[in-house]
Amino acid sequence: MNLTRFAAAGAAATALVLGTAGAVQAAEQPQINVSPRVFTPGQAITITITECTKKPTINAAEAIRVFTAVPAFTGTPGETWKATQATRSSLVPGKTYTVNLTCTVGEQTVKGSITVNPGKKPSPKPTATNPTSQPTTPVPVPSGPINTGDGSTQGGSGTTLLAGGAAVALAGAGMGALALRRRAGRENS
Repeated sequence: MNLTRFAAAGAAATALVLGTAGAVQAAEQPQINVSPRVFTPGQAITITITECTKKPTINAAEAIRVFTAVPAFTGTPGETWKATQATRSSLVPGKTYTVNLTCTVGEQTVKGSITVNPGKKPSPKPTATNPTSQPTTPVPVPSGPINTGDGSTQGGSGTTLLAGGAAVALAGAGMGALALRRRAGRENS
């Protein structure tokens, strides 16, 4: 009896080789692989088996507890067989589930199993904006000259701004003259 194991944090695949007519050659041992090895409930898993000379079969009663449907293998005899199927979203993270497989290698029947252990679903990442506050209509892209604040958007030749600036300058000069007059009056008293 030979035992080949593939294991990782989230899932493991184990192939148990049983034979009655003698030992199976190392090159003829089926290799079972589960991908992705770390998965969350509801995610699809691909089962890959090599070296089977006939289409592998899977225990339907066990498979339906793990998958949404019984995985169907496709491939080439003696080479690679693959089956991809979604897992049930109700699988409990951290719980181990086993599904038995049968593969023919030459004249021998080989029994194997896959063992899966789903991980926890990642928690959603917070976003900076609330998607419900996004505008429902597209925002137009600005066009035309950039408003630089030089007064050119006011119209005319800028005489209004020139007159306003002159008025501020005169008021400042008047306030300065008043301040000088008061200072001179205090010094004379």
